[in-house]
Amino acid sequence: MKLNRWLLTGLVSSQIIIPSFAADDDTSIDSLKRQIQDLDQKVRILERKDELEKETTAEKAKTTPTVSLGANGFSVRTVDSNFVFKVRGYVQTDARFYADNGSGGTAYDTFLIRRARPIFEGTVYEKYDFKVMLDFASGINSTTANDGFLQDAYVNARFLPEFQVQVGKFKEPVGLERLQSGANLLFVERGYPTQLVPNRDVGLQLQGDLFGGVLRYEAGVFNGVADGGSGDADISDGAKDMAGRLFARPFKNGGQMPCADWVSAWRERSGTRTARGW
Repeated sequence: MKLNRWLLTGLVSSQIIIPSFAADDDTSIDSLKRQIQDLDQKVRILERKDELEKETTAEKAKTTPTVSLGANGFSVRTVDSNFVFKVRGYVQTDARFYADNGSGGTAYDTFLIRRARPIFEGTVYEKYDFKVMLDFASGINSTTANDGFLQDAYVNARFLPEFQVQVGKFKEPVGLERLQSGANLLFVERGYPTQLVPNRDVGLQLQGDLFGGVLRYEAGVFNGVADGGSGDADISDGAKDMAGRLFARPFKNGGQMPCADWVSAWRERSGTRTARGW
């Protein structure tokens, strides 16, 4: 009788305790589910924020210009390179010493600034290059026909590599040493024969590179200046000068001219023996 009572008590107790534990487990599972859902929602929100930040960064990169400052000067460039602006320049100094040092009041020993040239250049609408170069060096002067402080001021339209149009004030295509920049000269002055060719003049010039740069042509019409001189306007007569230049670099592309393939193809069509290369 006593044993049955203990069994009955234990059975009743188990019926009370087990459902209680089951109820606690269900509550814990529901709570965990809610926490997981909350964490999942937070993760989704963070992922979306990250995507939006990346999209914003990508959009900014498409419109933010590139600004650089280094050995080649200061430059600003749009992402598509349709618009470019550069500022650079160079300064060259010189010294002159004479054996008599001013005897007769003609020449004195001196240091001087030979060239002081700020350069502004760039590109607009992808195909139109411009350049403005000034000079504030010692001995620069202006005349009625020429502003000595304005060295270059021109626009070059690059319609094709083979066909470009340049207009403004720039060097005529005569004299190899004259066409070299003053910053690239071996000495501070050019050779005397360079004084026998024109310097800078105002005009219009057609130019371009053929066969991948193996040949370059330049031909233009200009106001006309005296040997070694520069001019902004023609005040002496209404006649114009014509100047041209053809420059060949046959080994630019490794020794074989691109036109060799054209010649070979023509020979094959004509039935003659072909020869690769020149």
